[in-house]
Amino acid sequence: MSSLVSKYRIRVAFFFWLNIPEWILKRIFTDAGFEEIAAAPPSLTVAPGIQLAIGPPIRPIASYKSVKVSWNNEKFLLELNGVVEDVIEGLKVIDTSFNKFSYPLKKICHYYEITFDPQPVDIDNFVTKLRSKVNLEFPFNGEILKPFSISFSNVDEPITRECFYRWLHIRMDPDANAPQKRVIIQIIKRDTDFNTVLKFIEELDTLISNIINYFME
Repeated sequence: MSSLVSKYRIRVAFFFWLNIPEWILKRIFTDAGFEEIAAAPPSLTVAPGIQLAIGPPIRPIASYKSVKVSWNNEKFLLELNGVVEDVIEGLKVIDTSFNKFSYPLKKICHYYEITFDPQPVDIDNFVTKLRSKVNLEFPFNGEILKPFSISFSNVDEPITRECFYRWLHIRMDPDANAPQKRVIIQIIKRDTDFNTVLKFIEELDTLISNIINYFME
C-alpha cells in the first residue's frame, strides 16, 4: 500500500458497560494465549520523602505477537493495539475465552471503536485527481482555492443515538512533502456487534485498495 510501511497497525477499543476487575481480564487473556504484562509500580521515589506517581490510568496487561493490550478501569476501556493481522488473530481467540468464562461480549460490551491511526498510502497524482472529481472553487484575495484534503462519512453526524454506534469516517490528507505521491489516511469505525467489527478489520485491506482505485481512475 505504501513504500514507507510493510504492515499497517490498528487500535480496537472495547467499551464495557461496567468495570471488570483487572485480574479477571488477565485470566481471560492468558487463557487465550496472551502473555501477561507485570503491573508497573504505582510510584517512584525520586528523593528522600518524595514519591512520583507513574503513568495514567491506562495500564498494559497483556501482549500477543505485535499486539499490546491496555486497560483503563476508569472508562471501562480495553484496547488492543498492533499489526492488523495480529489483531485479527487476537480478537478471534479472546472472543472464545470471554465466552468460556461466562462473560459473552454481546452482553458485557457497550460498543467497539476501531481506529486506523494516520498512516501513508501511495496514490499518484492524488491532488490533481481529487480536484478533477470534486469540482469546487473558493475565491479569496485574487486566489482560487481548490480541494486539497477530503473526508468521507456514512451519516451526516455522529452525535445522535442512531448514528453514534455505526459511525464510519475516512479522512485523507496529502503528505505535504509529497502531495502528488502519498496520502495519509485515517479511519474511525464504531459498532455494537463484535462479528461486524471483526469483519470490518478483515476487509480493511480491501477498503484501502478500493480507496486507491477510486482515485486512480
